[in-house]
Amino acid sequence: MTTKKSKALTMLMMSYYFHGRIVTEDEVRSFCDIGHRQLLELRKQLHEQHLLNYRREGRRGGRYTLTQEGMDMLPPDSPTEHRPSIYDDMPHIQGHYANFSEWAEDIMDFLGDEVRFEGIPGREHAVRVVSETLVQADYYMVIPNEDGSITVY
Repeated sequence: MTTKKSKALTMLMMSYYFHGRIVTEDEVRSFCDIGHRQLLELRKQLHEQHLLNYRREGRRGGRYTLTQEGMDMLPPDSPTEHRPSIYDDMPHIQGHYANFSEWAEDIMDFLGDEVRFEGIPGREHAVRVVSETLVQADYYMVIPNEDGSITVY
């Protein structure tokens, strides 16, 4: 039998995994192995503890994002380098890189050479990566650091 604390940690990990993506209640319940009532209780509890933010999107889903305090609650061995994109076939490549070229090479290792990087008007650090091979795109936040390196979310 799993404890309420482990379910809360699972929900935090789910929020990291699907960070910023619209997720349906069914997806959350499936990922966390919880019922509707538990979902509502956990979401409220984590929000009140300033670990999780939730914004309803449409009738069936919402966006889950972790606060910094929520990120700090994740186990140190959590997989934080790669999470899925909004598409099953396209991995979301994130992490800390020496420069943009190093990150681009990492993406091309996964997606092949037919990749296009596009800025998004009005969104300063947002980058859209388009895979011509998969005919899919994913979105990233690329934050420059003082030392010239970048952090990609």
